[in-house]
Amino acid sequence: MITAEIPVNERERIINLKEYNILDTPAEESFDEIVKLASIICEVPISTISLIDEKRQWFKAKVGLAVTETSREVAFCAHAINGDNLMVVNDAMEDERFFDNPLVTSDPDIRFYAGMPLITPDGNKLGTICVIDRVPRTLTADQKFAMQILAKNVITLLELRLKNNNLSDTLTTLCGQSNEIERVNNINTRLLSILAHDLKNPLGVIQQVTEMYVAKQISHEDMDEIFVELKKNATNALNMLNEVLQWGTAQVEGKATDFKEFNLFDLVKHKREAYFLLLKSKGNRLENNCEAGLYFKADLNMMRFILRNLIMNANKFTKDGVISISTVDSDDFVEIVVSDTGVGMKPSQINRLFQWETRASSDGTSGEKGTGLGLLICNEFVLKHDGKIWVESALGKGSKFHFTISKLLK
Repeated sequence: MITAEIPVNERERIINLKEYNILDTPAEESFDEIVKLASIICEVPISTISLIDEKRQWFKAKVGLAVTETSREVAFCAHAINGDNLMVVNDAMEDERFFDNPLVTSDPDIRFYAGMPLITPDGNKLGTICVIDRVPRTLTADQKFAMQILAKNVITLLELRLKNNNLSDTLTTLCGQSNEIERVNNINTRLLSILAHDLKNPLGVIQQVTEMYVAKQISHEDMDEIFVELKKNATNALNMLNEVLQWGTAQVEGKATDFKEFNLFDLVKHKREAYFLLLKSKGNRLENNCEAGLYFKADLNMMRFILRNLIMNANKFTKDGVISISTVDSDDFVEIVVSDTGVGMKPSQINRLFQWETRASSDGTSGEKGTGLGLLICNEFVLKHDGKIWVESALGKGSKFHFTISKLLK
């Protein structure tokens, strides 16, 4: 047996690994689903997400294995993190590194192994997502490509989890006085609820595209192009987390709203590009009918949040339709209208939209779930701009969300 060499950046790698606060944490459904998907795609009985610390490999998620960790000395994944690409061992009995390895000569009787390094944005390799079989075998080109995609998805989940943990830590740290605890806890609860609501959209697209690829509804060539959009999707999710974190920190610290002049046409243009896959998955088209030369003052993070929620709500309740954003300029305010050709609402539904106590959320046209929290925060943000928000809607005729921004803000 040949023990894997220690990476040249081992110290930085271990520090980076521990920053994620992932070791020895309970099972999480999002990670469990990825290893199940890897096992199905590669048609093997065993799959794991393995993280390598100083002395062991620990499994964050696994199928087909009973143990939760093994010694680093015997870990195949300890070899895999010394490379940048998928490491494949077609027959461990014929590989001088592993033929007498206890994981080969006894349970789980490894013969085939393929592990893709989990590479962080800093370039550190935390571990691998790997697939294992008890008989020699090979992987197809499509299966190898899928392993690369799944590894990137694991890193995306780790990044999102880290941002979420940092958010909670920041809010807790900022609470230094006992009379502030309740206020901070309320903000924390609402923020975490919003994050849980908004992250379903980008992560849902990643899952949907991966499932379509597994079902061979997307070709390998098409997946190359789609993966560029998936990367944008993950980046948008991280940007959204940063925006909400900035808002939450400002709320706890009591900072004033930051009004700056900006162009709504450009912001909507960016949103249309960012939400390409989300819109495409429902067959919807986003039209930017805002006045191109219109500039006005607003808090940019709040405007991003409002637009994101109104566009995503419109997409949720519209299929094979049109979502449009337009502006009405006047002397004292700018009115922004987000309309859709979706299923619409009854008057009783409209009356509950902006009340914390009576809020409700219906399933979308493709079964999307929600909490109704996004619109409540939108209402709060609009009020901070000395504006108001209201809805026009009828069943089967779509909806129009109007909100105003005062032009007298300083």
